[in-house]
Amino acid sequence: MLTQYVLTNAKPREKDYKLSDGDGLYLLVKANGSKLWRTRPVKAALLAAIGLTLSQDGQTGSDRCHACT
Repeated sequence: MLTQYVLTNAKPREKDYKLSDGDGLYLLVKANGSKLWRTRPVKAALLAAIGLTLSQDGQTGSDRCHACT
């Protein structure tokens, strides 16, 4: 599970990268500094990532995920 410390200190790199929060939920940190929550559906037929929301208030991905279900 990602912590507030990890979310706050996730800095942009030369290429986009992912920080996993478990169960298919991850934070995508883009090279331009954007942070986007994404989820990868569990079913094999649904391979495309679905965007959830930007993290402006620092909630962890699990908090956001539980609020959506």
